[in-house]
Amino acid sequence: MIRLSDNQLEIIMGLARPLPPWQRSLFLEAVARRLTGVEIGDGTVHAAAVAAQREVITGPAGRPGKKMATSEEDGHRGKSGHLAT
Repeated sequence: MIRLSDNQLEIIMGLARPLPPWQRSLFLEAVARRLTGVEIGDGTVHAAAVAAQREVITGPAGRPGKKMATSEEDGHRGKSGHLAT
C-alpha cells in the first residue's frame, strides 16, 4: 500500500485533471508503478505523476505511438475524397 499526504494527493489529482476521464485510471496505475519501492516525498510524487501523465498522453518511452497518416502522406483517397479504408 502506498501512503500519501494530502499535498501529494493534490499533486496527483492536479495532473490527472487535464486527462480525459477514461485515461485517469491508466494514469493512476502508472503513478503507483513509479512509486512502488521508492522513498516517497513531494518531489518523487511530482516526478512520478509528470512521467505517468506523459506516458498516458504519448505512450511508454521507447514505444512511439502510431502516427496517423494524412491524406497527403498515404495518397489513398476514395471516390468521395475521403481516405479509403
